[in-house]
Amino acid sequence: MRLHFRKVRKVATSIMLVGFLSATGLPDIWAAPSEAAFILSRISGSPGGEVEVTVSLLGNPGIAGFSLRIHFDDEVLAPIYASRNNLLGGEVFVSNANEISVAFPQAPSVPEWGFTTPASIMMPPTNSTMPHVTAVWGSSINMFEEELFTIRFSVNDNAPAGQSLVSVSVMDLMNENGTNVFAEVQYGYVYISQSIAWGNVTESGTVGISDLTRLAQHLAEIPGRELTGNALQLADVNRDGRVDVADMILLAQHLADPDNVVLGLLG
Repeated sequence: MRLHFRKVRKVATSIMLVGFLSATGLPDIWAAPSEAAFILSRISGSPGGEVEVTVSLLGNPGIAGFSLRIHFDDEVLAPIYASRNNLLGGEVFVSNANEISVAFPQAPSVPEWGFTTPASIMMPPTNSTMPHVTAVWGSSINMFEEELFTIRFSVNDNAPAGQSLVSVSVMDLMNENGTNVFAEVQYGYVYISQSIAWGNVTESGTVGISDLTRLAQHLAEIPGRELTGNALQLADVNRDGRVDVADMILLAQHLADPDNVVLGLLG
């Protein structure tokens, strides 16, 4: 009889505990499920050029601090520096991709204190031996911006063509109450084009709108803007042996959708 009474008491206690948790909510250290997800850029680049990979928290539920690691293939990419989104706010942003880390109250794009930020702070030497990029950020209140920070990489001269994956691992992600925030992770990638940087008629190392403009100027026979030598060869992006409007159209399509429109393929 006593054993039966003990079982009844245990059941009753369990029911009371469940009722209490239902009424008061879960402990604050347990974050409610969210639909937040880390998204990384999917972009294209060429050997010898530079690319920017942006880390965003889609559906940001409100965060006040994070510690993240960005993983990449160091035989393809080498980090140059990391910069947070100016709108993100917070009191500190530190990354091992930066030679010198500086904390700004709002990370203003234009200095408010009457001095120019030294170039060595903004663009330290490329670190090709870094196994991963760390990024640590903190704020006194929740921030809801989705774009968090951007890492600029140099693409190694001998980088093979194809996709080079970039991923993130979450060490800490919390809101202003010290509650853990959960978020899914989606990988990004840098699509490395062939070793010849087709379309890079300005020979700057990366293909951009300036190349499209220069090609149009060449086709329009603007004095002093003619393409010659290697630049003229790079302008033949459809590889048909001549440089014409078809190349300009293909280059424009590539700039609009670099992941799916590849330059320099033989027709």
